[in-house]
Amino acid sequence: HLSIRRQRQMCIRDSGEYNHTITGCDNSDNPEINCVEFIKFIDETNVSLLIDGNDVVYVGNYEIIKDKINIETTDGLNINISFIIKDGITLKRIENNDIWIKSE
Repeated sequence: HLSIRRQRQMCIRDSGEYNHTITGCDNSDNPEINCVEFIKFIDETNVSLLIDGNDVVYVGNYEIIKDKINIETTDGLNINISFIIKDGITLKRIENNDIWIKSE
C-alpha cells in the first residue's frame, strides 16, 4: 500500500493545474492584470505558473519534500513560492496562506 503522503505526491505530479482567484482583484481598467493565478505541473520536475497578477507565465522546477512543494523559477521571477499539499485537490501557499484548488 502507498502511504497517504506518497499518494498526495503522485496526485500532484499527475494532476495538471491548480488555480487561485486574487481577492479584491479588479482588472476592468487594465486587462493585462490577471485576477486568477495558476500553477501547472508539467511533469515530475517542471512547472509553469502565472502569479501575483502578472501577465507573464513563468517556467521553473519544483521538488516535493514530504508534504511541501518548493518552486524554483528559472527565468527571472524573484519571489519565494512554496505550497503545502493539503489533499489531492487543494494546495496552500506557504507565503500568504492562499488556497489553490485543482481545476477540472
